[in-house]
Amino acid sequence: MAANSYTGTWTLDSSDNFDEFMRAIGVGEEMRKIGNAAKPTFEILQDSDRFTWTTVTEVGEHTNSFTIDKQVEEIVMDGTKKMVLTVGDVICTRQYKRQN
Repeated sequence: MAANSYTGTWTLDSSDNFDEFMRAIGVGEEMRKIGNAAKPTFEILQDSDRFTWTTVTEVGEHTNSFTIDKQVEEIVMDGTKKMVLTVGDVICTRQYKRQN
């Protein structure tokens, strides 16, 4: 069981190397432009060790879920499935802060 609750709304606070990350996983130029311009909000619902999050952007919203210690295949906003553990030497850091 997870000790902390992450339930709430989170907004993007900073993003480093996101374009390089998207390029490394095969996202095309037009979708990268949209992705780089987006200011997503995450709505997270935590139920013990199961998390459901909805990403809300200017172009729509998308929901995924995972359980701690279980492998997850994410379906991204363009409908493709991605599972990324490492992508060469590309490190994507996106930090969110809880919305009040």
